[in-house]
Amino acid sequence: MFLVLTQQDLAQLSPELRAELQRLVFSSTGSDEGAFAVIETSDIPYQESEHDIELPWPEAPKKTGDAKAVIDISEDQARALLGNLSAKSVETLRLFSSGESVSLDSLVGEGKAYESFSDLKRSFVGAVNRRLRTVTRNRTAVLFRRVDGGNEDSIAVRPQAALALRQAFAKTINGS
Repeated sequence: MFLVLTQQDLAQLSPELRAELQRLVFSSTGSDEGAFAVIETSDIPYQESEHDIELPWPEAPKKTGDAKAVIDISEDQARALLGNLSAKSVETLRLFSSGESVSLDSLVGEGKAYESFSDLKRSFVGAVNRRLRTVTRNRTAVLFRRVDGGNEDSIAVRPQAALALRQAFAKTINGS
């Protein structure tokens, strides 16, 4: 097994831990048990890896908590979103492409797509939002917004997102 520690990794360690690691890793196996090599962090050349140069996700929050933002998506993003969802989630998402709000009562209950609200949240809303964040590279993105509509709880997507979903579904049907 190999353990790779970069200069930055070693610099973040406490002096005590660094010394303990040096004793563990560099102690000789012969009779001179107390001997070990000392490596200063300044002696380790910095090697930039491909992971170091990746751009950060846009709109990454600066430790502001769990603030989520309902976003619009493009047609390409909608196609990418649909490309990695379960068939059940795709069919449910088709309801939102109309641009109208969807009553939670029409989705949850006996004989409906989801058994409970927690099932809806976990297997549909959560799955779609996780995929959306991957597609948009936006950690705060969510697709659904709550709609205030009197006695009935509903959710919807923004009008631009609904249009993008309609276009993506049309191209999927037409095979383009």
